[in-house]
Amino acid sequence: MARFDYRSFHPHGRCLSGANVANTRTAPAAVLERVARIEAVCERHGVPLPAAALQFPLGHPLVVSVIPGARSVAELEQNLAYSRLSIPAALWSDLKTEGLVAADGPERRHCPARLRPPWQNCCEPPRRSG
Repeated sequence: MARFDYRSFHPHGRCLSGANVANTRTAPAAVLERVARIEAVCERHGVPLPAAALQFPLGHPLVVSVIPGARSVAELEQNLAYSRLSIPAALWSDLKTEGLVAADGPERRHCPARLRPPWQNCCEPPRRSG
């Protein structure tokens, strides 16, 4: 699985401008270049990089949840929106093809069971009560 620190990125998917740090250390040029390549793949698919970063670990069968931190209600709401965003399977395939994640890494389903109500089947429209 790719190591990817969601906290090192702006809500808009860019490395912290000027600082380029991850966990208080300066990020090496190779890491920044890799982030730029991942971001380019995300942009081609119309997906914000933080949404892909937040959902990627959920493709592994041993991962049950991802708990991102939030400093404000606005960040919490943004994290929820990122977690609910439908990400095309082609994005994950392209990340593998371009060598940005392991070729044998997990595949994300676009409609994860962990992010939907238990009574709703994957990809079916929500039920209306009444």
